[in-house]
Amino acid sequence: MKNRTLLFFILSILCFSCSKEYIEPVIDSDLQTYYDSFLKEAQSRNITISGTGGFVLKFGSANGGIARTYPAENKIVVDSVRWKDVSASEREFTMFHEFGHLFLKRGHNIRTLPNGEFKSMMLTYEANSNVESIHLYLGVRRKYYIDELFDENTAIPEWANLQFDPFPLTSSTRKLVASQDFDESKELSTYLDQFPNTQFKIPEKGILNVKLPKGDGFSLVPDKIMEMASVLPAKRNDFMKSNNYEIEFRYRLKSGTFKYLYSPNIYQNYAIFSHTFNPISYRVLSSFFYFRFSNYTINNDFNTIRLVRKGDFWSVYLNDKHLFYTDVWSADQANQLIFAIAGDEENAEFDLDYFRLYEL
Repeated sequence: MKNRTLLFFILSILCFSCSKEYIEPVIDSDLQTYYDSFLKEAQSRNITISGTGGFVLKFGSANGGIARTYPAENKIVVDSVRWKDVSASEREFTMFHEFGHLFLKRGHNIRTLPNGEFKSMMLTYEANSNVESIHLYLGVRRKYYIDELFDENTAIPEWANLQFDPFPLTSSTRKLVASQDFDESKELSTYLDQFPNTQFKIPEKGILNVKLPKGDGFSLVPDKIMEMASVLPAKRNDFMKSNNYEIEFRYRLKSGTFKYLYSPNIYQNYAIFSHTFNPISYRVLSSFFYFRFSNYTINNDFNTIRLVRKGDFWSVYLNDKHLFYTDVWSADQANQLIFAIAGDEENAEFDLDYFRLYEL
């Protein structure tokens, strides 16, 4: 009996010791929300995260990156300097990426979706210097990337298919509200005066020729396009607040660099497509994004761009090819879509044929 009692006592001590082996994670208070959010996403998918005992998540130096994982030490270090310069979405993306390494044992994945966007948030640029896409982690894309993080077999989302065309062109469903055909320049003088170093002229009826000096730039957002289309301010504001409209314009690039940008906030700019633009040179701007759609552009001739808004969704078309779809907007709405021409290393020159505004 004494031996049994002694054995029970020893086993109780051993069990008690084992239960004490779990060490609570040590997490910086400013990073706690990302850890909690990751665990919540896992729980919603009935996935149990192991290895959290003794986990350390703190600020420090990440050797040039935003964050770095040290599996042997069960530790993630977030760079205290670079952290200040990234958006809220980039912060979550970075933390989930590192959690994927440490807790899900996932390696890097440089494969892409059919439309050229990255297939996984476990992407890396270091292992693929020729990659032409930089991630976009907002709206409908966020849900897909989190799903794929926990399940590598997640189906390709609809918006990533090349055949995806949410707002096909149908003339019968759109009503012309205003247009600018550049028959004469007098009605443009107020707007064009904002670009003192840029030369504007109408060499032939219906064409506005624009020349920029080296190092200068010219950009248009939908509100300015409406101004050039002679839409009165009050009507322009009403138009921008409506849920269904389309902006169409034609341009011809003669020299320089062209980019069509999506800028959802002050931190990020994404190049949807471009002429003579090398995305690799912009890698230092970690939020740049680039589609493999330059083959849709027509060199030395006019290209047609359509911006279509229906409800909370926006799409961009180039020569009637659907390129980009998003449901993420700030209070500034469509002015996050930017038509930008730059004379980076040479003088830039382009022609504008027309601007047209439609109600849908």
